[in-house]
Amino acid sequence: MFEKTVNTFSALIHSKQTGVGAKDLSGPVGIFALLASQVNADYRLALSFFVLLSINLAIINLLPIPVLDGGHILMAIIEKIRRRPLPPKFVEYVTTGFAVLLISFMLYVTYFDIRRFSLFKALFKRETQIEQLETPPQPAPAPGKQ
Repeated sequence: MFEKTVNTFSALIHSKQTGVGAKDLSGPVGIFALLASQVNADYRLALSFFVLLSINLAIINLLPIPVLDGGHILMAIIEKIRRRPLPPKFVEYVTTGFAVLLISFMLYVTYFDIRRFSLFKALFKRETQIEQLETPPQPAPAPGKQ
């Protein structure tokens, strides 16, 4: 798992040589599709994938981006060095800005996930036709009762 994680980050860092870019990453849609295919093949593959996913998310969470835990650690270190807290407005603006960037990146990755999978393409290209059911004829009233 460690080797797979290192290879993944190495491919992203050296994207010009490997050709791997942000559009090749998977978001929630891609993760679910990959997990579904591995569960259908063998549950051990799915467990292996969960381990890899957990390790990668832990590493990403420790990146020094203000919205993530690594960013909070970095801000605490900066406050310790400065011996006074960072201005609240600064922290608010930086955190909001990086939250917007992170959400935008997630939407970008999810967009390419949906484009990548033929299942989703088929769902969105299929023409839908709504049929109206005819109302069944009402039974005639019984003779003598009206």
